[in-house]
Amino acid sequence: MTDVENPNVLRFFEQYEAVAALEAHVETDHYRVFNDDLPNFVDGRIETIRFLADDSETVDFDIDELRTES
Repeated sequence: MTDVENPNVLRFFEQYEAVAALEAHVETDHYRVFNDDLPNFVDGRIETIRFLADDSETVDFDIDELRTES
């Protein structure tokens, strides 16, 4: 979904039943392929907002930091 105010911003939503499901997802081959290809589509910082049952956490990082996590 693109941002209403900025068509250059893409919002991507995922929902998991539990943190363990998210953790399992990021270990899959298709996630790794997505993660490896992401630098080809990103120009700027990435912001992740993680909503948990009782609170939320915002994590923002640039593409170079993402590459080092792989």
